[in-house]
Amino acid sequence: MKNAVIVILLLLVLWLSATVVRLENFHYATLIGYCSGPSKTDGTLALYPLERYECLKSKETRSSALWHLFYALSGDF
Repeated sequence: MKNAVIVILLLLVLWLSATVVRLENFHYATLIGYCSGPSKTDGTLALYPLERYECLKSKETRSSALWHLFYALSGDF
């Protein structure tokens, strides 16, 4: 029973870490200006949210997922 709980908690930590890495990649890509698209005349973004999401998914802003995790956990913006 104890081993099953450890395995479940380990899988949960890995799943949450993967989510943090993905979100940090999106955050950094947005910060450096990837996928912003040209601005319309009213100042809004020209890319629709789904197009922007697909663009952000395709960008890799750091060389390793561990760097994303490090920057996300360190809190340096």
